[in-house]
Amino acid sequence: MKDTAYALSAAVESRHWWYQGRAAILSSLLQRFLPPSASVPRILDIGCGTGNDLQFLSRFGGVTGLDFHESAVAACRGLGFDVVQGDATALPFPDRSFDVVCSLDVLNGIREDGVAVAEAMRVLRPGGIFLVTAGAGPLLWGKTDVLSQHCRRYRRREFLALLGGEGRTILFRSHFNTFLFPLAFLARMAERLYPSHSDQIPGLSVPPFPFNGMLRTIFASERVPLRFFPLPFGVSIVAIVKKER
Repeated sequence: MKDTAYALSAAVESRHWWYQGRAAILSSLLQRFLPPSASVPRILDIGCGTGNDLQFLSRFGGVTGLDFHESAVAACRGLGFDVVQGDATALPFPDRSFDVVCSLDVLNGIREDGVAVAEAMRVLRPGGIFLVTAGAGPLLWGKTDVLSQHCRRYRRREFLALLGGEGRTILFRSHFNTFLFPLAFLARMAERLYPSHSDQIPGLSVPPFPFNGMLRTIFASERVPLRFFPLPFGVSIVAIVKKER
């Protein structure tokens, strides 16, 4: 992601419906799957951006962030978080350092995504979990992906193949951002019919009240069905992988 996009994200993410709704969904999943630990779980957030995810992750344990971009690292440190600058494909941490590793909407932008997943599993202790989300569906490829410097959007099968392997168990997998999928699909189709030459990322602004709250409520409510069954389609995809050994 470009530095300008980081600055825009930092300005809106604490109030934006998408960030708030996603945090509610992922918090619910962590409550279910957080590995038992005798001490405070150590959590690593790979690609922590400007720190919004660190805020809710810190409720579950001691959080360390990592980001490639200096401006993102500076923003997180300004919020008081322990953040290091580094590459997701060469993590600057010893083996088996963390109880939970998170990669939240980061893999889409990493060309060597298999290397990044292997590194995440390397620094995870046996019995720990890898929480990962990504943009789903090549059909939804759009201006947001281009300006965010993404390499791909994932199909379900290739996403699970990327995460699976010897010594790994996929505990949970589902699409999400399903209830608002029709709006996202229509927005992508409109982009193709009426292309814009603006360098602003679509949707990276807080909608006016009460629409922001309404969208947040709709999105966050997906945490209820996700307790019982995976959602078959959506704008995003999520998985939780356990490291067995």
